[in-house]
Amino acid sequence: MKMQGKVLRFAGVGFLAAAALGLMGLAQTSQRPNASQGPLLSDTFAGKQPGWMVFGSGGEIRLTPDAARSKSGKPALAFDYKLAPNQFVAAVLPVQVGSLARMTQLTFWLKADSSTAVAVILSEKKPDGGNYNAIVWSPKDTWQQIALTPEDFGPSEGPNDPKDPDGKLDLDQIEGVGIIDLGQMFVNLSGKPEVPIAVDASPGAHTLYVDEFQALGGTSAVALPKAAAGTMIDDFQRPHLSWLTLGGAQLAPNAAGNPLGEPALEARYQQIEGKFVVIAHPLGQVNLRGSERISFDIASTKDAQIVVGLEKRKPGSSEGPRYNTLVQVPGNSKSVHESIAFAEFTPDENGPGDPEGKFTPEQIKTISLVDITASFSHEQQPNTIWLGQLRAEGKAGEVPPPAHPQTAAPQAPGDMGPMLMAHDEHAQVMEAMASHHMSLGPHMKMTELRPASPEELKTADEIVRTLRASIEKYKDYHAALKDGFVPYMPNLRLPEYHFTNYGYAYQAAFRFDPSLPTSLLYKKTADGYQLLGAMYTAPESASPEALNSRVPLSVARWHMHVNICEPPGGMTERSNWLRFGPAGSISTEAECTAAGGKFQPHQFGWMVHVYPFETNPEKVWAR
Repeated sequence: MKMQGKVLRFAGVGFLAAAALGLMGLAQTSQRPNASQGPLLSDTFAGKQPGWMVFGSGGEIRLTPDAARSKSGKPALAFDYKLAPNQFVAAVLPVQVGSLARMTQLTFWLKADSSTAVAVILSEKKPDGGNYNAIVWSPKDTWQQIALTPEDFGPSEGPNDPKDPDGKLDLDQIEGVGIIDLGQMFVNLSGKPEVPIAVDASPGAHTLYVDEFQALGGTSAVALPKAAAGTMIDDFQRPHLSWLTLGGAQLAPNAAGNPLGEPALEARYQQIEGKFVVIAHPLGQVNLRGSERISFDIASTKDAQIVVGLEKRKPGSSEGPRYNTLVQVPGNSKSVHESIAFAEFTPDENGPGDPEGKFTPEQIKTISLVDITASFSHEQQPNTIWLGQLRAEGKAGEVPPPAHPQTAAPQAPGDMGPMLMAHDEHAQVMEAMASHHMSLGPHMKMTELRPASPEELKTADEIVRTLRASIEKYKDYHAALKDGFVPYMPNLRLPEYHFTNYGYAYQAAFRFDPSLPTSLLYKKTADGYQLLGAMYTAPESASPEALNSRVPLSVARWHMHVNICEPPGGMTERSNWLRFGPAGSISTEAECTAAGGKFQPHQFGWMVHVYPFETNPEKVWAR
């Protein structure tokens, strides 16, 4: 998603308020550290002029006399501003340095006249301090309580943000609090057809309302639950959402009555080609050091192809390198649990380059989800997803270059491993995964052959020539390993072995490049592997016409593995492949559940095998 990074530069919003909050030395209020049990800072806006000030043009701070527009029935703070291209305005509250040293929670009530993401800024004393921001989502015309802890505030690291020498939020150095409507960051993108992201920022006059603004020390007014295991990123039990979307979606917390049966984020939107909905969550100061994977619960009313993205911190830049992976979420509002190893995330080649080519968990600053289903279905339809229990788990050091968690380390030539699948009938079962000629059955879905036209035969020949030239070097399988192709289940006795490049697999979800096959197909020999061919892939939701536009349906039959029962404990060499897997006897969800397995209606999406080195034209394309 080339535009994804361009429109998610909210991590550097602190620079918008930096100049205003830098004036705090000239305009500090009289708040003092409070040694009592009461709030460290409190403003109910009742009967007094607010201590807030405006930075920027086109903004005004006032008290609304209309009790219907306040939370408490008394006057509330109204921040009027305009959304216009290249115009920024913020509301800021000067505070006495040291007054928030014991702050454990910042709470207030917030309402916006349009659904928008709001950044809350904590600014440290300059010149030796930085700016820290937290993101909250404010639904239209809805009062909601905001409850933020210091850990929610991450550093603003854009090119114009002041650098913080100690790299951490020092509560005793806070000199001001700022509030910004992030619609100001996105209004320049609104209405531009070349931007493939849904953007709802509406130019014109807007108002944010704030009431019962408090900084608390000691016991917090709003109970914030603790993670039960691992590092909880978001359990969605707070009264507000710390997520944002640029547009196209209605976001709301859903405490109960959802398919997950637990507190969740609910996002309602349209799956529209070329106007993808992005939802994102900045991590603040949550450090994922020692983690090896992220996990979450998710459900969707429609089948959904979800790109899960991780943005890496890059101090001095508003946009860091991104790493992505693709998750297929079944429809019918069925709750599924996803657990994704960081090793499954591959670099986003359309984003900023990363000279290191890898990341460590503690470098992650943002997690995002993008529904790209409409790219392949070419259909517009409403969808709702629910997301719950987002956490980081496991122990790991530095994340290595992308690899699949189910793959074993490459073996030396001739090393056949434990060979737990020694019986010939087991090998015959697995042969269904690798054959020139696919067989129909309960585990295989295939496209129908169409009559061939001269143009399609020419297209197929061009694909074969391109592929043959691009994979010639991989006749030495060591070159394939070096270029990121990883063998899948190399310890099993198979007629063919898939060496998969997960970066190419991700790209294939968006576009077709005949020179970049998802997998290489090898035959094991006494001294290594012999290259046979390659495999192209496409998303499960791809229509016949979409498949035909990649590889003509008149020359090859695309296939998909369906009705798969994964064995208890996962698909390993020790599994009973006569019952489980892509050619086992179990082919229904009821049978799979009774056997203790995990049923997959489909697995891996669409595939097609091609053998460009074959001399017999009938054997070049799998049929």
